[in-house]
Amino acid sequence: MNKRFAVPLEGIRLGDAARVGYKAAVLGDLLRLGLQVPPGFCITASALEAFLQMHVESPRRHADLESVILKAPLPAKVEGEIRRAYRALARRPEGGWTAVRLSGLEPAAGQGDWSQPQHAALAMCGWDEVLSAVRRCWASAFSPRALRRWPGGTWFEPSPPAVVVQAMVNAACAGVAFSCRQRGGRAVMVEACWGLGQTLTRGMSLPDRYYLTVAPTAQPRLRRVWRGSKGTVATYLPAIPGARSAGRGQYLPLALPGLPAFNAEVLNLEGNNLALFRTPEALRRAECLSRGHLEELAGTVLALEDYYREPQSVEWAVGICGTSQGLFILQAQPEAPPAEDKASSQQSLPGMTVAGGVARGRALVIHGPSTAEVPTGGQAGAEGGVLVAPSLSPELIPLMLKARAVVTESGGTLSHAAILAREMGIPCLTGVRGATRQFLTGDHLEVDGANGRVRRLQPAADPRVRPELWAGTRQATSR
Repeated sequence: MNKRFAVPLEGIRLGDAARVGYKAAVLGDLLRLGLQVPPGFCITASALEAFLQMHVESPRRHADLESVILKAPLPAKVEGEIRRAYRALARRPEGGWTAVRLSGLEPAAGQGDWSQPQHAALAMCGWDEVLSAVRRCWASAFSPRALRRWPGGTWFEPSPPAVVVQAMVNAACAGVAFSCRQRGGRAVMVEACWGLGQTLTRGMSLPDRYYLTVAPTAQPRLRRVWRGSKGTVATYLPAIPGARSAGRGQYLPLALPGLPAFNAEVLNLEGNNLALFRTPEALRRAECLSRGHLEELAGTVLALEDYYREPQSVEWAVGICGTSQGLFILQAQPEAPPAEDKASSQQSLPGMTVAGGVARGRALVIHGPSTAEVPTGGQAGAEGGVLVAPSLSPELIPLMLKARAVVTESGGTLSHAAILAREMGIPCLTGVRGATRQFLTGDHLEVDGANGRVRRLQPAADPRVRPELWAGTRQATSR
């Protein structure tokens, strides 16, 4: 394994994580368990090591390592082995469109794989696009955001990151599922959105949430459904006729696998391959998962908990991949689930808990996803406060490093910011409707992750004055 630069997922074992990363190692494990996993291969840590040895004397001291990775030629042996692995995947019925993602360190190292500041490229087609995406994945490990995220050094030490290249699932719906234990049995919590899971990881959509309980020797039983607004659908352009020439605000037929076509408004086209649509009203009102898929998913999650002997969080998608269709497992890793939402009092705004705990602090209200709205001046306080924003977007991650709690109007458990909140041990609520309108910067808030609520303890003395504890944040997080 140490001398190989590209390895098929089915040839990877869990013990290979040091060279292929935790994501790839688990995918290989899931394939051996007989689960439906999209095929692919892993570009091992040895490939980036060989590249750096060819071009860079000292990666830690190099001033512009990102530029070198994006432009310098790969060693011939490295490029040749990756190219052969990609051609083998492309010849398969599933291999026309691929996803390219980093595969980082094992969560046991204290650095959860999904919350890393990593690059992911979806719907890549052709060798040139895939190779460019691999370079961007490598370069993202040396970006200013990655280095800020792990101030003691780069997050991938002592080994460079690996990269997974995997067939895309044309997803009707996707999301994350958690297993947990409770009194009298076990439980599974599922979040689901229409289309690709991209809208969840970016915090762009408020998902459906399902709670299932499992009594001893019994089948999973649906106990509660929390229907989200699911405001955005992500899909890749080959599934949408005429999308490549469309512009923002135009309407196109959105046809997800197994569903009728809906006329939907284009919100954004990302590159040549991905499209974001405003969710049609009929899909907003409908639940994403059928009872059959929900029970199948819950059974799979519980089986993985038994196999790994600890609670699991599982990425999944329902759709089509080549000639295969149905439920696909995209990733699994150990992680404690968020607490279940409980009833809220009339004096507080309810929300969905994605990270438990209770915290109090002065609010910083941001009305857009960018940290550019954060005011400048003064020195940042030591304790932090409550960050209130429309969504759990990746741009908020630098601010979250200062926060004591996070409150947003949309986003799900799978978003990078939500995972970071659980890793940091700070409470985080999503789906708090009207939070950016109800609360003002400087309000003293209490965020209760145990009961799924946020309340104002004391209004701001002057909402025009930003609290000292947040001042100067923009300089600290400029990119």
